[in-house]
Amino acid sequence: MIKEFTIRNLNKFFLSEKFTSSMPNGLLEDINNKKIKINIVDIQQDVCIKIDENRIVLLEKLDDIDVEISSSFINFLFFILSKGSDTYSSKINISGDIETANKFNEILSKSSELRELIANYIGGENFAKIESVFSNVTSKLSDLVGDKQKDIKDYLIHDLEVLPSKKEIEKFLDEVDEVKSRTEKLMKKIK
Repeated sequence: MIKEFTIRNLNKFFLSEKFTSSMPNGLLEDINNKKIKINIVDIQQDVCIKIDENRIVLLEKLDDIDVEISSSFINFLFFILSKGSDTYSSKINISGDIETANKFNEILSKSSELRELIANYIGGENFAKIESVFSNVTSKLSDLVGDKQKDIKDYLIHDLEVLPSKKEIEKFLDEVDEVKSRTEKLMKKIK
C-alpha cells in the first residue's frame, strides 16, 4: 500500500505541468518509449520507469522491460554524485538492452541538464543555495571516499607485509604446543 501511495504521488509530481515545463528539451529523447527497471538490491526495492512521450511515469511493476539495472543504493547515489564515475558504474549490473542502459546512464551523469531541470523547477535563487550545500557535501563525500581508497591501498601494500604467513603461524603454534608439553612434564616432576 505504501509503495502504491508513493508511486501515485511521485507520478503526480513527474506529470505536473510545472515539472514537465521545467524539463530541458530533448533530455529524455534518447530513451523515449523505453521501460527501465531499477533494482536496489540492499533494500530489496524495485523502481519501474516508463518513458512515455518524453515524460517519466513510475509503475509498480513492468512485465516486459528494455533493461534492468541492479546495484546497491550507495553505488547508485555515488554514481550520480560522481557524474558517472567508472569506479561506481563498474559496480552496477545491467541486463537487457545495453544501449538503453547506456543512454539512461548518460542522462543520470549529465549534470548540466539535471541542474537545468532542478533550477527551472525550484527557481534560480533557491537552486544556487541548494547547489552550494550540495557541492560542500559532494566534496566531503569525495574526500571521505578518497581517504578510504587510500587507506585500503595502504593496507594492501604495507600492512599485509606485517601479517605473518601461514607457515610462520604454524611454526608459532607448534612452538606453543612444545612449550605446553614441556610445562606439563615439568609440572609432573614437581608433583
